[in-house]
Amino acid sequence: MNASARRWYREPVTWLLVGLPLVGVIATLALLGVGAGLSFDSAPDDVRRSAQVQQRDLAADERALALGHRVTAHLRGDGAFEIALDGLPDGDYALELVHPLEARLDRRIEVARGAGVVTVADFDRTIAWRLRLAPADGHWRIVGRWDPSAPAADVVLQPAFAAAEPPR
Repeated sequence: MNASARRWYREPVTWLLVGLPLVGVIATLALLGVGAGLSFDSAPDDVRRSAQVQQRDLAADERALALGHRVTAHLRGDGAFEIALDGLPDGDYALELVHPLEARLDRRIEVARGAGVVTVADFDRTIAWRLRLAPADGHWRIVGRWDPSAPAADVVLQPAFAAAEPPR
C-alpha cells in the first residue's frame, strides 16, 4: 500500500489538527468551571465609591479609639475560641468572623446583653479569620486577626487605628 492510499484517521498530523484545539477547548471549559466556584469577595464593610476608589467609613473605628475599647481573645485548650467582654459597656454585641476569601463562610454571632464571654465552639483555627466586634447599633467597632501560624493563641481586638500607630 502506498502513502497516498492511507486512510485519513491513520495520519498522525490529522489527529494533531483535531486534537490540539479540542484539548484547548476542554481546558478552557475546565478553567472556567473552577473559576466560577471561587469568589474573592470584598470586605463586608459599607463603602462609598468614587470612580475606581472605594472609601470605607472610619467613624466607628475613630469612636472606638476615643473610647479606648480593647479586649483579648484566646483559644482554649479544648479548641473553643473565647472572647471576654470585660471592660466593655453592657449591651448587645455582634461578633463577626470574616473569612479571608469567601463571604459565604463568614459568621455572625449575636451576643445578648450581660453575657460576659463569647464562645465559638466550632472555631476553625486553620483559617486566618478577621474578627470584628461591635455593639448592635454599630456605633463603634474593634477588630483583630487570627493568625493560624502564630505560636500564641491570643488575639487582641482593638480599634483599627491602634494597630497603625507608629511604635515609640
